[in-house]
Amino acid sequence: MQLIKLPINDVKWEDTDRQRKGVGTIDGKDPNEPSKTADSEFEKLKASILENGLLQPIGVTSNNDGVYGFRRWSACKAIGWTEIDALVDPEKDWTELDKQVIEREENIRRLDLSWHEKQTAIAKVDRIRRLQNPDSHNQKQTANELGISQSDVSKATMMDQMFNLFPELKKAKSLNAAISQAKSKAKAVIRKVEIASNPKKYEEVSKKIICGKAEELITTLPDGFTKHIVTDGPFGIDYDSRQAASGAHEAYADTPESYRERTALMAPHMYRVLANDGFLIWFLAHDHFEWTKDLFRSVGFDVDPVPLMWDRSEGRCYTTRPDKYFGKGYDIALHCIKGEPQMINRSRNRGKFGSGNVFRYKGIDPKDKEHIVERPIELYADIIQCISLEGEKVVDFFSGSGKVAAAAASLKRDFWACEMNPNHVTLSIQNVYANTPQAAVA
Repeated sequence: MQLIKLPINDVKWEDTDRQRKGVGTIDGKDPNEPSKTADSEFEKLKASILENGLLQPIGVTSNNDGVYGFRRWSACKAIGWTEIDALVDPEKDWTELDKQVIEREENIRRLDLSWHEKQTAIAKVDRIRRLQNPDSHNQKQTANELGISQSDVSKATMMDQMFNLFPELKKAKSLNAAISQAKSKAKAVIRKVEIASNPKKYEEVSKKIICGKAEELITTLPDGFTKHIVTDGPFGIDYDSRQAASGAHEAYADTPESYRERTALMAPHMYRVLANDGFLIWFLAHDHFEWTKDLFRSVGFDVDPVPLMWDRSEGRCYTTRPDKYFGKGYDIALHCIKGEPQMINRSRNRGKFGSGNVFRYKGIDPKDKEHIVERPIELYADIIQCISLEGEKVVDFFSGSGKVAAAAASLKRDFWACEMNPNHVTLSIQNVYANTPQAAVA
């Protein structure tokens, strides 16, 4: 390689499939669409070159075709430079594929590629090398060439394929989050195919798991629709953003404002759809305990001032500030009453599983979760046994993984549930079917 000085206007950029399209663009958008972030980063690059000079030369062919460093070249030209440092190998006969590979190799090693740009670049290098050497090239060779692990190449090629199927994965906050979401989406596709291929098998369950928003569907239900509501909805604590960052599941709206708005819409309807003597069990965050208790009382419920407690301390106690707070080892649920319903298990004592209003069950291992919030079916079954009889209907307005309806079905209770995410509807259907005594669905 030789370091030379070139007239800046002699460098030609003809590649139409550049890793970075446009002068200031850093996110792959069309340069004709203004990007404040891109513009800001381009201005920083110009300032750095003015202060420190061009720290890394661009790469060109012997014909002065640009190979890499387009943004550096653009910045130097915008500053007003007439010449630029360039690396060239006069003996190398560059093919178009070679130019694409070297550009991507250089970008992969740069720190300012987003995580998804890096995955796409790694996959492209592997794809090009396989085109050049279809009988001999493998991922290990790509890894050695780029100075990364074979596992990194394998992940990148898998994610590049998933980006084509699910472009929204690029919005994930990290590679790990995107991988988690990709696995969830792949499972969802498999579930949809399974249910569509066996309509009779899942027919009875599918009729009772409805896709739609809880606050809208509840308005369509008749008065006295059920004697029992057991539901475990969004907590309104921005749980989605924290979990999306760690890869637990794709994000959904879970702000304090959205929680209060939805709950306020649903509260009077939940009172209406309950029979004259019925129970509502409402899982919620500690943050909203007093507000929700007051709301439910205002629409007519008698609310036990002491909540139900799910003791999950055998699993994981968690806090975002271990330097300041104790880890949280339990969740709560409001026990709301309409009229004069009768408890079925009046002296609950389950030994190691708790007694009275304390339900002691180990949480689900994070690696086994298929939903951002998923509790053990045994917890819901215990609660349902305390308040209902066989044949009575249990309603859940936030089905999620379907564990409430699955618990009801396993105890030979009737059930009805709704869920706004179509992927979670299929998850619910399969979980309910798996826990339904098969004689009941035959």
